[in-house]
Amino acid sequence: MWPRTGRGTALADLALWLLLAVACSTDVRVDHAAAASEIALRQSASGLLVPARLGDGPDTVWLILDSGASRTLLDRSIAARLNLHATSRGTISGVGTGTTPVDIVPNATVELPGVRVAHVALRLAALPGALQTDEPHVAGIVGYDLLCGSVVTIDYRRHRLTVTAPAAFHPPVEADILPLTIRGGWSFVHGTLKVPGQSPVEDEFLLDTGSEDFVNHPIIQKSTGVIRPTPNRCRRVRRVAGRRDR
Repeated sequence: MWPRTGRGTALADLALWLLLAVACSTDVRVDHAAAASEIALRQSASGLLVPARLGDGPDTVWLILDSGASRTLLDRSIAARLNLHATSRGTISGVGTGTTPVDIVPNATVELPGVRVAHVALRLAALPGALQTDEPHVAGIVGYDLLCGSVVTIDYRRHRLTVTAPAAFHPPVEADILPLTIRGGWSFVHGTLKVPGQSPVEDEFLLDTGSEDFVNHPIIQKSTGVIRPTPNRCRRVRRVAGRRDR
């Protein structure tokens, strides 16, 4: 769902509501009586970070909030510190070629302030070295495992995340409702893209809060308008966060 706007507006000036009424292997519970929990986010070079606890340890770790991540991912060194033990192995593949080996911790629990996500098949991998310099330290990534069982509101202006139980959520009157297509834990929206010098293109676009791109599509390279390079710091994360896994 998107708030209505009369003209193109930067994503950072909007609130984004994500409601995914789909099959969910995790169990998301909101502890508050109002069935909604507001969580303060932190901004880093890698994106918006949400505080979390995993396992029985008291330590708070910071996870990138990434709607383009089909699995919850944790750095292996953090998992060892939290005494989380994998029982199987797999692979994930991201942008580009090749795959990344992961270890899998079954039935893990991820706790956000006021929210509990149970039955998570937690993937363990070595995060890229560039993330180790972020402040606060990035421990992993959370995405579909949270989104599939709750309504998530991201307020980019206030750096706030609100997680609401689906039964208690009522869309704002100013919101537009857009149908989503869910495939493999990724959410796609149908849209039309028009760039100078090219005919409009209809396509499906991945909703990816872990990306700093407003829109990313091959037709942009063919535009006759001014094209300037932009940094994409989150690309280093996507190679590990995974687009498909086995």
